[in-house]
Amino acid sequence: MNVEEAKRLMVQAQRIADLHGLNLLAWGISSEHDKLLNQIDVWDKVIKEEAPIAERIKLASVNETIDRIQGKRAVEPPELIKEMPVLLLIIAEGGIPAFSKTFTEELYIEENLISGFLTAFNAFSGELFSKGLDRAKFGEYMLIMDSVGSFSVCYFFKGQTYSAKQKLTKFMKSVENTASIWGAFKNFHKTHQVIILSENPSLESLITE
Repeated sequence: MNVEEAKRLMVQAQRIADLHGLNLLAWGISSEHDKLLNQIDVWDKVIKEEAPIAERIKLASVNETIDRIQGKRAVEPPELIKEMPVLLLIIAEGGIPAFSKTFTEELYIEENLISGFLTAFNAFSGELFSKGLDRAKFGEYMLIMDSVGSFSVCYFFKGQTYSAKQKLTKFMKSVENTASIWGAFKNFHKTHQVIILSENPSLESLITE
């Protein structure tokens, strides 16, 4: 099994399902993608040790997937997992942070997460955008990235990617369509002053929606 190829195909399959309004199927594919990322260490070990096909099939839940494709098993909604937001980070070209919002009071998480991610930003963004991926694991957190204008929007959380991605897409559209907020981000290219949430109440209201 080529794990990188599997991730890319899952993204494509989810996009096709979304395009045709098959929301339940898209959610299920996204859930399987999350499961793969959470089991990535196990898969690396299985591949390295050349484990038997039977073990790989069991790990991948292939039989259940085939049954669903053949119509023998209904497409059931994945178990709903409560989302725990951790960090929202908006980065300008060159890897310069323009805005950050932590959703935890533990300061060490903010400092370590931001500094660690900025160090690896080019590698992560290169992998996600060039390979057509839409998520990654960063430590114990799930990471989704997208772009709005020349900015990269990065969201760290615990939970399911499908609903988190929908929220992030809605947030980015609102940012771009709200003149006062988008103006502040465009002005960042001139001033390089980090955008402060307390000085931008419209942005704060979008985040808390």
